[in-house]
Amino acid sequence: MIQPLSAPPNKLFLNVDCSALLKNYRLIKQIAYPAQVLAVLKSNAYGLSLSKISKILAEDGLKWIGCASLSEALDIKKVCGKSVEILLMHPPYAEEIPILIQENFIQSLTSFDLALKLSDEAVRQNRKIRVHLDINVGINRLGIDPEEIREKSELIFSMPGLDIMGISSHFSSADGSDPLLPREEFKKFDTIVKFLAEKGHIFPVKHISNSAGLLNFPEYRMDMVRAGILLYGISPGFQKHVPETFKPVVSLSTRIAHLFTIKKGEGVSYHHTWVSPEKGALATLPIGYADGIPGALSNKGEVLIHGERFPIVGQICMDLMVVSLGNKPANIGEEVVLLGRQGKDEIGVLDWAKWGNINPHEILTGLGRALPKLYLHEKEVNYGKTMRCVRKRSSYRV
Repeated sequence: MIQPLSAPPNKLFLNVDCSALLKNYRLIKQIAYPAQVLAVLKSNAYGLSLSKISKILAEDGLKWIGCASLSEALDIKKVCGKSVEILLMHPPYAEEIPILIQENFIQSLTSFDLALKLSDEAVRQNRKIRVHLDINVGINRLGIDPEEIREKSELIFSMPGLDIMGISSHFSSADGSDPLLPREEFKKFDTIVKFLAEKGHIFPVKHISNSAGLLNFPEYRMDMVRAGILLYGISPGFQKHVPETFKPVVSLSTRIAHLFTIKKGEGVSYHHTWVSPEKGALATLPIGYADGIPGALSNKGEVLIHGERFPIVGQICMDLMVVSLGNKPANIGEEVVLLGRQGKDEIGVLDWAKWGNINPHEILTGLGRALPKLYLHEKEVNYGKTMRCVRKRSSYRV
């Protein structure tokens, strides 16, 4: 009797290179030194698995992890134990505050209302909760207004149960598109830090820089930097590529499912948004927007087949897309690289971002949510052994 395969041979996986992740983290540490590194692993580590990514980084010495929610913080603690400090960067719901305090997590203090709620619950539990003051200097999303801090600083520092051991802010635009704005925002933040210092409030941890800030404004690294998308070797904006020493962590490929010939003047896919200028060969790929491929790449993106670039033509469908081969030969079952290197050429997330005018963060989290992952070199990273990566079916991770 024929036994079923443990995973379908044509199933799509997003490849995650664990050794590249570790290399990038170590590079970030070098660039940030002497500042500490906080790995921002919100949204399930940008879709790549919070438990796996946090475990790999913590085993290599990472001491700080930032997340968005209590549920993420609990998942990190389950994997990392007490080896890391966990900072919740978003405000909790009222019913989560008792657990937050019991678990000894650190909370970003984004409003005076939140300060009151945390203080009341900490007193009720006869505990203290560690917090980082979050100052809004321009992103206008979360955080306490600088003027409000000036007016109410003595009130907040007198609240029982609060251990205010850090202060932070967030650049609204540090990707190089407007070099003046981050300087203005840092000046506002630094002014508040100095104002509080004059009142005797000194913070062991001060941080404002994200991945873009670290790359473009290293002078603002302060005591800690928050690295997110840079961990995955991806530029945080459209302005420039990351240094070549960073390595892409994710790659994605599929295989040609169908080949056909089209006549001059015939259209492709829904609404015929692309019409063939001449007779030529086309290839259909079994992948689409349900797999995290942005529809914005329709008629703009490219793929690699036998080391050459070929354009995506027509509207990308739910689980199909079409590529124009021109007069070049190809075979059903042949590998097609959407992200990654093939031959001497390479397509990266930043290429997708530019083609579709899409935020790189959105691309990565979209792929991570849509696709199961295959973790390459995972044993090498976790056990420190030199092993050859073998893509066995038993290695598939969902």
